[in-house]
Amino acid sequence: MTRSAVKPRKRTPRGQGERTREQLLTAADSVLRETRNTAALTIRGVTKRAGVSPMAFYLHFEDREQLLSAVMERSFTTFLETLREDAERAGSDPRARLHSSCLAYVRFGLERWGDYLLIFETSAQLPPGPPAAAATEAFVYLVELVRACRPDEPDPRRVAVELWSALHGTVMLRGNRASFPWPELEPTVIDTADRLVPA
Repeated sequence: MTRSAVKPRKRTPRGQGERTREQLLTAADSVLRETRNTAALTIRGVTKRAGVSPMAFYLHFEDREQLLSAVMERSFTTFLETLREDAERAGSDPRARLHSSCLAYVRFGLERWGDYLLIFETSAQLPPGPPAAAATEAFVYLVELVRACRPDEPDPRRVAVELWSALHGTVMLRGNRASFPWPELEPTVIDTADRLVPA
């Protein structure tokens, strides 16, 4: 009687691991956008939706919390990139960059409602701990916009908080009350920015 030959384990094709990780992130993203509730996110549910085995999950994430953090990081990164890209298109003038970024913020929220809720509602349900690095970076970016327009402002962080609150409120009110006769978006957002960050 001969011993059966042991078949060598197949290596994961180059790039397949990264694709699997993206599949898991996309699946988690979809669950959160649909439910707006982190409690609805389970490893079994995510792996089933992604079409991978639960074992594959642990090759990329230690646990459910690490997956949640990765989803938030990716979402905030996309959001921040949108603000920066619009600012770059506006040129070098600080006020033009402020206006462009504020408009990009509100349009992102209204045109990508599910993504916006994922970023700001779902992240509030995460366990206590430091925010995603990209979330902190996004707020720092607002502070930099304020400082560039008002280098004499003694507390640009406070002004950035007020600006963020106004932009977030605009998105949430318009997104939840679409039938209300809102004034034209662009001049309203620009006026808000100029009132909070006066020339």
